Amino acid sequence: VASQAALGAGPVTLNHAYLGLYSLKPAFPATTATYTNTLNVIGDSLLTDASDVHPSSSTFHNSTASSLAVGTVNLGALLQLQYRVDSFTIAELHPTADSTLALVNPFTPVSISALTADTSPHALTFKGLGGHATFNITGPAADTGPIFVDNATLNFQGSVASSSGAITLDNNSAVIGATISRPLILDDASLGNFNAGPISTAALTLGDQSLLQFALNAPTDSANTLLHITGNLILDGILSLQPGAGFAPGDYTLLTYTGSLTDNTLTLPGSTPYALSLITSTPGLITLHVAAPVPEPASLSLLLLAAPLLLRRKR
Repeated sequence: VASQAALGAGPVTLNHAYLGLYSLKPAFPATTATYTNTLNVIGDSLLTDASDVHPSSSTFHNSTASSLAVGTVNLGALLQLQYRVDSFTIAELHPTADSTLALVNPFTPVSISALTADTSPHALTFKGLGGHATFNITGPAADTGPIFVDNATLNFQGSVASSSGAITLDNNSAVIGATISRPLILDDASLGNFNAGPISTAALTLGDQSLLQFALNAPTDSANTLLHITGNLILDGILSLQPGAGFAPGDYTLLTYTGSLTDNTLTLPGSTPYALSLITSTPGLITLHVAAPVPEPASLSLLLLAAPLLLRRKR
């Protein structure tokens, strides 16, 4: 389809179909193409930037940044996205059944202006195919069904509706957001993103391959990464530290929780000059204790050898 006029104004139903939308059109090589139609996906389908069927040297392409935008997507099956524009936007993503939004051979993130709720919750999967994908929810996420993230980063930039529907992440995935009022389950996935300041979630379950990414400055710095968990905590995985200005010996609060703790051991970084230990004995708190660097044995020997000389000089 070469233009909005060619597609028409009404809804488009995709049922095991292929829909190609030009972002850089042969008749009018504009760099921004917007299709406002509602797309009803009822069978596994592919939505692509039709310009990609031509070589990159074609006159259908140019060096100017290009974008492709579509209207509401009522998602009831698998929809694969394949494009090479600099930005791709979905005005509204509305799950109507258990469904998957997948990005094939990802080049740039998918931006979703709103994630809306159906009359009953459905399972929604965000997936990267052929590479790690990024899905940015730039507006409100009102959908309350369970979410699965596979080989992708899910970035909540707006509000997230409170729900018991868990967000489950696996296969090198990540979730980003300041307040995620729903349970998080991480296996081969990361949380924290070296965020400056607090992150709030509901119950948190960490698998042994999960990664907590913390940026830490001085012990009392409000810009330190801090996880607030309203609910139970299953502690596991690996801690990754990004020391910043003022990082020094002291006690750092990493996580707070309001429910029960299951301590399966969080692995601490080994490549640091400081002595690190985790304090889990205080109910509701997980604290990182940072002690002053311990001199290596060779350094201790030199200090011992130098001691008599220092004493002689004092005389």
